[in-house]
Amino acid sequence: MMYRLVCIAVLLLLNACGQQETTTVAVGGTQTTVTVHFPRQAPVSPPPPYPLALRTARLAVIDNCVHLQSLDGQSSIVAIWPAAYTLVDDGGKLAIQDDTGHILAHIGDQVQVGGGRIADGPAPWQTFEVLRNGPPAECAGPYWLASRELVRDNP
Repeated sequence: MMYRLVCIAVLLLLNACGQQETTTVAVGGTQTTVTVHFPRQAPVSPPPPYPLALRTARLAVIDNCVHLQSLDGQSSIVAIWPAAYTLVDDGGKLAIQDDTGHILAHIGDQVQVGGGRIADGPAPWQTFEVLRNGPPAECAGPYWLASRELVRDNP
């Protein structure tokens, strides 16, 4: 029963996870446009309950997609971020910003992220018609369903 409730919550949240952000950053003194995929959850009101795990990782861009990379650099997982979060250019550094404009963390920061891993196997957006537009190919799983709990470990 609990598994079924979690699956339903995941389905509701992932409806818009194919969104991406395009950010311009300064590279070597010149302006270069880079596309970084930042999958986000569909806005749902009220928000459903999230898994209660906590993951410590480093924010990294791997294959043009924002990942939670293990601290030893040996593995990573793609986060599906809350709908209210955006990826922004913060003075030449990519950063995650909340809906109040507060910068939560920069790419390269060590962070703690609430949420939980989405089960392996066919991704929900491949299995269910309503979620066919999942993340781009660069954002191959595994996936972490991120809650609004994002804390920088190295401010």
